[in-house]
Order: sequence, then structure tokens, then C-alpha cells
Amino acid sequence: MSEFYDFPKIFIEGQEYWQIEVVKNLKVNSGIAIKLGDELDYEVAVFWVNNEVFCLSNVCPHRHQNQIANGIVKNGIVTCPLHFWSYDLRTGENINKRQGTRSLQSFEVRIIDDYVYLKKPEIKLPKWRQLEE
Repeated sequence: MSEFYDFPKIFIEGQEYWQIEVVKNLKVNSGIAIKLGDELDYEVAVFWVNNEVFCLSNVCPHRHQNQIANGIVKNGIVTCPLHFWSYDLRTGENINKRQGTRSLQSFEVRIIDDYVYLKKPEIKLPKWRQLEE
């Protein structure tokens, strides 16, 4: 498994946060993809909706495609543009259990001094990826 890229870091209440993006680069009511490392699973989608920032895995668990950042955002939900699985922006929970039970991993983010900071992530690899190691 590869390593994460080296992002500028700050510590808040003993927790490490990475400076991953400038707020002005965020798109209103849509997402942008940010690579945290060379692995596909090390990619996140950052969304700017109603003056709030959200961060989810950019890899849809349905077909393991990195397209969540390109999803359709409406009413606090992002829908994958490839096969239309839908996820809660706050939690990453799959909101349509008829599609399956797999959800997206969500990550804590904060805006500080016009930058988006991501709490140091612990990426949860899909079970089939864990077997490859």
C-alpha cells in the first residue's frame, strides 16, 4: 500500500489536520476530487453546500469508480453519476438500501483561514482490496 502525500499540517486539540485545498477552489453545490496518495482509495471528494464543507471517499463502492466528486448534489445527497447510487453528504450512508448496503467513508473537515483542513484520515479499504496485500 502506498503512502499519503505530504500536506501542510496543523494540530487542533492534539489531532492532526492536513491542509488539502483552498476554499475559493471549491464549487458551490458540487464536489472536487483530491488525491491524498497514489492509490485510488486515497482519493476524497470535497463538497461545498449551503456554506458547509463535506468530505467523502471519492470511490463509489458499487463499481469501485472514483466519480463521487462528479456526482449530482441535491438536498444533502450526492448521487454517483455512473450508476446512480446515492449517499448522505454528512455521513456517507447509502440512502437507498435496495441498491446495496455499502456506504462511503466520511471524513472530518474544517475551514480555517480560507483553507480546507482534513483530519488525518484512516482509509478503510474494501475487503477485496485487503485480501490483495
